[in-house]
Amino acid sequence: KYDPEELFDSGVENLKKEITGTRRKIRTISINKFPILMEGKYAENNNKEYRDIGVAVLEERAQKVRENQNFHEKVGEALALQLEERIEEGAQKPKYLEERLYDGFASKRDEYLEDQFHEAKWDEKLGICSDIEDDRLRRYGKRMIFYESRDSLPPKVRKEVEEDIWMRARGIAEGDESKKPDALQSQFSKSMKELDDERESAFKENDQDKLDRLEEIDQFYIDLQKQYENLS
Repeated sequence: KYDPEELFDSGVENLKKEITGTRRKIRTISINKFPILMEGKYAENNNKEYRDIGVAVLEERAQKVRENQNFHEKVGEALALQLEERIEEGAQKPKYLEERLYDGFASKRDEYLEDQFHEAKWDEKLGICSDIEDDRLRRYGKRMIFYESRDSLPPKVRKEVEEDIWMRARGIAEGDESKKPDALQSQFSKSMKELDDERESAFKENDQDKLDRLEEIDQFYIDLQKQYENLS
């Protein structure tokens, strides 16, 4: 809702303040805590402040942010500095791959290989990915191939990615060889418990439509667990 041009010329330190301040203009979204996203046209209907600004102005501002690559890079540096300071102050180091997005920067060589990776055909991507030095980028690359063209991966690499996903789905911290769920606990177990609670509520309300929908979701979770049960 703020005019981004006010921030475009700011230095990294000032941007860091805009990320962490009480009246911050740059907001971050916690991993796996997604807000409800709707088309911009609905902003005017539910928020007086946005209605006063107008959707056209909001969309124009969003476009300016999308097009300013230098601003993207400076915000990335500010987030990385914020993470380093939190770790120095005793905050727990990120445990999961997606939480390590700003845990340092890629080398120029890896940036070049990233570009080559995105331009390559699916059956060529793994070779490029294997040459990347940054472990985060290598694993992200393998996941991307797995989701978009898993037949391009040899069985050994495919199993490696499947195990990575299996452990993350259960909230198991990286490097925890005992494979015991940490404080985030097993996402499968948590989801199944919530599903059981919803089913009990629907049963009491005699809501057959809701029960049918919950049954479909339940079957989805069962199929998902079966897909990775051989990795346990």
